[in-house]
Amino acid sequence: AGPKGHVPTPHLEWALEALQRFRRKDAALLERILGIKMEAYSNDTQGILDMLTEVGPRLQVPDASPDPIERELQGIVGLEQVKKQLRSLRKSLGMDARRRAAGVQVPKVPPHHMVFVGNPGVGKTTMGRLVAKILREVGSTKGGRLLEVQRGDLVGQHVGSTAPKTRKVINAAKGGVLFVDEAYRLTGHGSRDFGPEAVEEIMKDLDEGDPVVIIAGYEDRMQGFFEANPGLRRRFRHHFRFVNYSPGEMAEMFWAKLRGQGFFVEAGVTVPWIASLIEDNTTEAWRGEHNG
Repeated sequence: AGPKGHVPTPHLEWALEALQRFRRKDAALLERILGIKMEAYSNDTQGILDMLTEVGPRLQVPDASPDPIERELQGIVGLEQVKKQLRSLRKSLGMDARRRAAGVQVPKVPPHHMVFVGNPGVGKTTMGRLVAKILREVGSTKGGRLLEVQRGDLVGQHVGSTAPKTRKVINAAKGGVLFVDEAYRLTGHGSRDFGPEAVEEIMKDLDEGDPVVIIAGYEDRMQGFFEANPGLRRRFRHHFRFVNYSPGEMAEMFWAKLRGQGFFVEAGVTVPWIASLIEDNTTEAWRGEHNG
């Protein structure tokens, strides 16, 4: 907080929204949470600014990066190794783009198809959307769109229907990123299954690189997916492993959601307390199936 009546801008929006929600009708609750006496302030503009001046230092808001993609990465809880890989990839692709713009000959590289492995709820789709933005930023794709599909969007119900159905999806994803969730479900269902036909149709465009394809699923089942078609593995250059969230990371996400929706909690409810509550009342296996 600065001089009287002035609060740093990062604090102002959140605190003002909080005051608008509570106002004087919930004065007792606000007094208990913030440790101030509401009656010391009026409802006029100066009174609100006086309150924000006092409350401001208690509102911890991290500095945000001016870079929108980096800001998104900073806002994602956990997944530090995945974020490190994405930052490195973005830096490398960005350097190549700048060299090409300067007229430097840059060796052609294979398309940037990717594999995301991990349990449900660990942020694979969220990171996929971010990848789409990065690839557009560096000129690897024409658009920043991510089209998310599953088996049902690709596989037909009768002979001869799968290839055109898959081709329609591929064409819709052109210029962007095609995200195939639970890709392992396209194989391993026996000789009469049409899933492998969808895989073959996708493979026709992998060498061209449009769209960029991300396939995602459980780590062990994705191994079986690659074994079912040996030509697939070499076409996916980038592999990202999404680890399960810890109780502390789950608590951070819950806390951020509360704050983002303008809720307040009692003073004793902290991120470590929520983390212990999660750890004491769930098993590691249950958390691995649910995560975020």
